[in-house]
Amino acid sequence: MERWQGKLAVVTGASGGIGAACARALVVAGLRVVGLARREAKLQELKLSLPPALQPQFIPRRCDVSKEDQVVAAIDWTERMLGGADVLLNNAGITRETELVAPDNTEKIRQVIDTNVMAVLWCTREVFRGMMKRGNEGHILIINSIAGKEVLNFIDVLPSFNIYPATKFAITAMTETYRQEFQLHKNKVRITVSAQSY
Repeated sequence: MERWQGKLAVVTGASGGIGAACARALVVAGLRVVGLARREAKLQELKLSLPPALQPQFIPRRCDVSKEDQVVAAIDWTERMLGGADVLLNNAGITRETELVAPDNTEKIRQVIDTNVMAVLWCTREVFRGMMKRGNEGHILIINSIAGKEVLNFIDVLPSFNIYPATKFAITAMTETYRQEFQLHKNKVRITVSAQSY
């Protein structure tokens, strides 16, 4: 992590769970971190929970990554005000309780697709463009799930995972496509995917 000290990371879903833990770890490791999430109050709580000397290194920014216009605006702001991201951690992800065959499920299904798939596409696209323009070393990380390799059967203990595994399979495929596209553009940007849990 030493070579990233003083660099800027953008973390999505930074208001809780894995995202908050990663944002904290990156700040402690010496990076400045822009935390993106819908729950601005939770981002402020995270900032205040850091040691006082590190609090300025965490920059909360309200952004619903399931909305393309908000992602574009947030990354543009990061470019203009902070010099652009050197690291992107795509972490935001959700589930919704429904079934693929349930009536009137469109909104729930769309929320999962927009957060778990489209947000990764929008965030990666916008950050990658900035990295390419600057020509610096960059790293894009995606938190995925074991559901991106296997649809586990929890039918007796949990409700249907509906579209969630499909979104995680999509991330698995997208990561390989990103790897190929990054090589095509002959740049210093690398991509890593990590399957943390279901």
